[in-house]
Amino acid sequence: MRKTITISLPEELAKKLAVEIKRRNFATTSEFIRRLINKWFIEEEERKYLLKKRSNQILKDVIKRAEATGSLEE
Repeated sequence: MRKTITISLPEELAKKLAVEIKRRNFATTSEFIRRLINKWFIEEEERKYLLKKRSNQILKDVIKRAEATGSLEE
């Protein structure tokens, strides 16, 4: 099932959107917006994953350093 939403855009942005939709051969504005939203959510999940991965690596490095020196101080 689909939910219909309505958005308002400044005219200049709406014109740019129309040009991009045509340039990329999307059948409808809805199709284009759906693709953008899905892409945003996928990229957001990737950002969260990378942040978590980086945080875990930093924590491992701190623990390794603490084990080597016997201290958690830097």
